[in-house]
Amino acid sequence: MRIGPPAASVEAVSALACALVVAARPGPAAVAGCWIAVCGIALVAVDAAVHRLPGPLTAATTAGSGLALVPTAWVDPAGVARAVAAAAAAAGMLLLVRAATRGGLGGGDCTLAPALGATAGRDGWPALLLAGLVGAVLGALHALVVAARTGRVRGVEVPFGPALVVGVLAVVTAVGPPG
Repeated sequence: MRIGPPAASVEAVSALACALVVAARPGPAAVAGCWIAVCGIALVAVDAAVHRLPGPLTAATTAGSGLALVPTAWVDPAGVARAVAAAAAAAGMLLLVRAATRGGLGGGDCTLAPALGATAGRDGWPALLLAGLVGAVLGALHALVVAARTGRVRGVEVPFGPALVVGVLAVVTAVGPPG
């Protein structure tokens, strides 16, 4: 039995997401957005299939997000500082949620948070907050759908990585300033 999405669908969705980011955000922001699109869509596929975010891929996503800030450093050094602070804030927030829910949020989600926080936070604190809100709402809606399908509320498990990635990509693509 095959686990995961159909062949070549991850690549096609990643290419489409990257094209949308580049169309909406030409310039340095496109580098970070495309990195999240490429790595994030792969992470979404894995998380949706097996409810796990693999450490090597989340680490690569975070490292690449840091490197993607280099072109921004030339045009907006304050944006880079804000992105680094946003990465720490996003990781800290998800670690707090993980502790408060006694592991209800996965460690992979916490590991992915700095990459997503840096990408959204580059555009400012409101963008980071909006990306978090969009991700939380999408995750909650997903949980409600699963609860309705299974007929139970307690013990419903849903992957949160897809909601986080889609939230950041939506905000970076639709809300951020050009470039």
